[in-house]
Amino acid sequence: MAFAFLTQNARFTSKDGEMKSLFAGEVQRVQPSEFISIKQATLPEIIPYSMINKEKEDEWCKAIGIKRANWAECGVTCKTFDELEERYPSSIIKVLQKSLSHCGWKRPAPVQQATIPALMSGRDCLCLAPTGSGKSGAYLLPVLLALEEPRTDGFRALILVPTRELSEQVTAVCQELAPHFNTVLLQRKPAIISSLQSSQRHDILVSTPFTLLSILADRIITLAALKFIIIDEVDCLLDAQFSEQTDAILEWALKQAGRRPQIALFSASVSESVYGLVDSFLRDPVHISVGDAGLPTQTVKQEFVFAGRERHKLFTLQHVVRELGKPPILVFVSSAPRAFQLYNNVVNYLDWPCWYLHSGLSKEQRLDIVQKFHKGEYWMLICTDVAARGLDFVGIKLVINYDLPHTPTQYIHRIGRTGRQQAGLAISLFTEQEASLVRELATLAQEGGQTIPEWLTQLKGFKGSHDTRKERERAIMEQNAGLRERHARRQNCGGTRKWMGRYDVKKFRYDKNTEEAME
Repeated sequence: MAFAFLTQNARFTSKDGEMKSLFAGEVQRVQPSEFISIKQATLPEIIPYSMINKEKEDEWCKAIGIKRANWAECGVTCKTFDELEERYPSSIIKVLQKSLSHCGWKRPAPVQQATIPALMSGRDCLCLAPTGSGKSGAYLLPVLLALEEPRTDGFRALILVPTRELSEQVTAVCQELAPHFNTVLLQRKPAIISSLQSSQRHDILVSTPFTLLSILADRIITLAALKFIIIDEVDCLLDAQFSEQTDAILEWALKQAGRRPQIALFSASVSESVYGLVDSFLRDPVHISVGDAGLPTQTVKQEFVFAGRERHKLFTLQHVVRELGKPPILVFVSSAPRAFQLYNNVVNYLDWPCWYLHSGLSKEQRLDIVQKFHKGEYWMLICTDVAARGLDFVGIKLVINYDLPHTPTQYIHRIGRTGRQQAGLAISLFTEQEASLVRELATLAQEGGQTIPEWLTQLKGFKGSHDTRKERERAIMEQNAGLRERHARRQNCGGTRKWMGRYDVKKFRYDKNTEEAME
């Protein structure tokens, strides 16, 4: 029925017949055990940290994919949670180990093994690790160990993230690990503002950029006691949308703090702007790279499925889900209108229980949708890229790129929603107009160790089709021009100093879902 609807009044040419061998119908069913084939290195025997030598340490790091630079005096990696008590005596250690056991954390992930000794040595840090590799624990564990116990002299750790959903998840993990610490998820709610004004019994602050700037501008909190500044998804916080705000927060925090706090940057991908921030604000930082940082995680099997033309995509989606899918499933599209359009098509023509999620929905709506998705009321969630960075669903086994992402970074974060603590599958649908884009993404997947057909990495186009590369590049240029114009307007309104209270922040409105400030 769906195929008949999508192809009504369509005329098929010989070119359609030539593409038949590439069509989605050729996809074969695979078993979960085939989703991923990771090269399992034989790990060396764990030796007590006090007895390990440089040769054994290098062998261990190579086996689990840890690369380190400027590591001097940081010690050996932390291979078990049991050694924390001996290496870093702290009043919180018993509570922390009990919480780790309760959360099911049996052993430090590679990124945690490297960052715990780096941050506990007092060094600044730049850490690159794939999505879903345990980055939240990588900075929360050393922060909690260093803070030791609750205090009454104000916030001692700031965790800056790009989206509200991610801030909620980080707060939840922190509260699970150390429930007796006062962790505040910063929001402009009367109850939270009143609590901030009436008491200094706060330990850890989790916030998005604009919310924090507006609170700082109103002099509601102080960062004088700050010991740690953690920036998660730093590549996102340094794009044109957030870069000015991130710089302003760092300048303000470093100026207010009585003693220079440690700064740690975490991300799954890296850009020149990240290294620019490192040069500007970090002091003699340790560089850590885990696995193929900047490449898709190896726990995700990646496939590219040819859908022919745009009108065939719904049929291809139906076929892929029926052959390979097992709920819950995330489907990514390029925009909010596309999400609503696909939702209508799926509900009306396929009759599948699904919903859509994008930045145009209120916080309450989004929370309700996510909860129903967790409960299984919806087994397919159609998302825009706001969900690629802000949501953490451990049980996702299939991610489908209904619309191809325009950049490798978007691709990495989208498919990183699966393959968390288990094998996952990511399928990207592409049409004959997307040859250049799929070639770029297929090459990225191949560099990450995936088995990709050679013709995909060399694809120049399809006979008779019109490649949209130039149109896409023009659209990106127009988007960047708009971002530069908005950035210039902000500078004309005053720049960093005026962000910090020289004008009334309340005159500005902002999109609460993307933290984008607008006039």
